[in-house]
Amino acid sequence: MRAILEQYILLENKADLRANKVKAMQAFLVAFETEEPLSLNEIKMLMESIPIRQLVFEQLIYPTLNGGIEAESIEAVNLMLELIQHVYAFQSRREEWKYYANDLIDIGLRLDPLDNRLRKMKYDSAVQFLSYSIHEVPIGVLWDNDGANEIQCQELLEYADEFEQLSQSLSRDDSELLAQCRYYYRSYAAYLAARASYANFAAYLEQHPHQ
Repeated sequence: MRAILEQYILLENKADLRANKVKAMQAFLVAFETEEPLSLNEIKMLMESIPIRQLVFEQLIYPTLNGGIEAESIEAVNLMLELIQHVYAFQSRREEWKYYANDLIDIGLRLDPLDNRLRKMKYDSAVQFLSYSIHEVPIGVLWDNDGANEIQCQELLEYADEFEQLSQSLSRDDSELLAQCRYYYRSYAAYLAARASYANFAAYLEQHPHQ
């Protein structure tokens, strides 16, 4: 590791006032302006050694990871995911949204479909998404923050099919969640197509119970 990085790590790990650590970080960033960009290995070593400060992430780490992802580096994708809260804070401040966790997972799986860590992350995200989509039943099925329309209900059914394949490949049993989702997605689409005949979705479900 470069001496400048070793010195910065020592300063960050030193028991000192926060104001002094901020000054040390600022001095480090100024000194690093004449250095070569961080490598992926150096980023990993920093992450293992100290808490990553937002300014260090934005000025030194993000450019390397962004370039790595554009060069289709699976390692860069995984590191960006580990730092996703820094990514969101950076993008929010700039009001430029380029990376989302789910998109990064999909990029990573395109590069390495057998990456178990990414597959499990996709699985966890999918469970959360499916559960969220039906959590307001019997009011309705959700698509983002709004009620789904008929086309979106069909897309949700297709998403459930994709999730089932992922679930089986990880030897998980999500049959109950899938049965609930499929029932509510189909029912909500049917309700929307004939909503004039029902007071609300709850009334439709009462007349068309899950078999």
